[in-house]
Amino acid sequence: NEVCARLILIRHLNPIDYADKIDCPALFQICENDQFVSTQSYVKAEEILGEKAKFIKYPIGHFDIYKGENFKQAVKEQIKFLKENFS
Repeated sequence: NEVCARLILIRHLNPIDYADKIDCPALFQICENDQFVSTQSYVKAEEILGEKAKFIKYPIGHFDIYKGENFKQAVKEQIKFLKENFS
């Protein structure tokens, strides 16, 4: 939960503003109980990207995807996605 102080100097960028420029498959791993990221962000991304994006939802919190079995499952899904789309 720490960041470098220099991040304060970077203006706020919204990834949704650039979603229409994505022209390759994209994987979104959504933590449904996320305390920091709005569900509206991925709903909007899904509307913009349509078939180009795969959305996998997990019933966990923001940082839970980086620990234990949740992490193993997330990495497994990432590898599967990469093999299906980029091999």
